[in-house]
Amino acid sequence: MKKVDIIPIAVRKLARRGIKRELVEDAVINPAQIVEGYAVGKLHIKKFFHMIRNIF
Repeated sequence: MKKVDIIPIAVRKLARRGIKRELVEDAVINPAQIVEGYAVGKLHIKKFFHMIRNIF
């Protein structure tokens, strides 16, 4: 598996938003789509949907 480096400020933002580091690494390594960025190189995109179930 490739190594993904995430800068410290991004790690703090992930924690604040409750996003697991593994999800970010997966999106970078196995993106659903790669598009050209405006000010930067390529953007790796993957959409995640969370299903919410009501259990009574």
